[in-house]
Amino acid sequence: MKRFYSLCLTVFSLTTLYARDPLIVTSLDDDGPGTLREALVNALTKDIIQFDPLLTGTILLESDLPPITVSQITINGPTNNSITIDGASTYRVFDIQEGPFTLTYINLVNGSHVAQGGAIYLVSDLYAYIKNVAITQASGSSGENSLFIESNAVLDLIDVSFTSNTESQIYLNGGHANITATTPLTFVIDGVSGSQVHKYGPSSATISTPTSITPSYYIAVAEGILSFSGEITGSASVLDKGTLQGEFTLLNLNNLGVVQPGINGAFGTMDITGIYFPMPGDTQIKLDPASNVDLLQIGGNALLFNAGLTLLPDSGTYTAGSKYTFLTAGGSVMGSFLSIDMGGLNAQINYHPQFVEIEILTTQTL
Repeated sequence: MKRFYSLCLTVFSLTTLYARDPLIVTSLDDDGPGTLREALVNALTKDIIQFDPLLTGTILLESDLPPITVSQITINGPTNNSITIDGASTYRVFDIQEGPFTLTYINLVNGSHVAQGGAIYLVSDLYAYIKNVAITQASGSSGENSLFIESNAVLDLIDVSFTSNTESQIYLNGGHANITATTPLTFVIDGVSGSQVHKYGPSSATISTPTSITPSYYIAVAEGILSFSGEITGSASVLDKGTLQGEFTLLNLNNLGVVQPGINGAFGTMDITGIYFPMPGDTQIKLDPASNVDLLQIGGNALLFNAGLTLLPDSGTYTAGSKYTFLTAGGSVMGSFLSIDMGGLNAQINYHPQFVEIEILTTQTL
């Protein structure tokens, strides 16, 4: 029995000794003692690479940083984001070949690669967590996208901001990007079929697509507001705490939260080439006395069973008999809105086989 306890104590001691102290980065040089490059070369599984909190300035790369080839590596910059890693418009910054990987509080600028993913490249089936990182792509960089996510890889982006002149900042090659915003964020995202974008966090995020191509990925709005503009061949879902607004074209739209055409109060058109299924979410429609109105243009069927409708009329005088078509369907309008908030208007909703309209019943001023 004593030998058993002795063995347990020995194993405990060895385990305790194996928990290494963080590797501290104390130098802004590209290579040598105390540098990030040295820490990456020496890192073992579960190591934490920590920048000296008093260190401030830029690491100018003279070659690609060593790829991340051991699991559970964490790199933490000072919480004031005082460290910048500069790829000199020539070198990729982080090549993540093993995960999970964590990166926080660091600025990445001018990352580049002959293929894509000048700032971060994440290989298939891995997970990475990126928080409070600011990414700027260099003018003329050969890396088409700042972030490149391979198939079935998952990248959590927590308050990650982009400043970029590249056509797209994130490319999803079958991977998933989870975007959490506690402050307003803006992204340009490209991707192929099988890719997914999920929006979390209480603040707003704005996503657009490249102007020269039509990506194909799935969008889910779980929380907060997502403003989307552009065209994808994929579908979208809005969950009960989410709001999707914008001017866009996509395949199918399922709504359990709020859907509102237009961005920042402007009138807009949502072009849904397939099916609109808003149950049990709320569809919000803006209109004004000058006959302007938001439009849901559905290529297939509009399934309105048990859905909600909220009208958001601008101030002014509305004339009796005025009609506003706010939904059209290339297939059929099926069902009707269960709950309707007229926004103070004396109006009714008229259902037709292929369109739905608002009709003003009495002249009134709001």
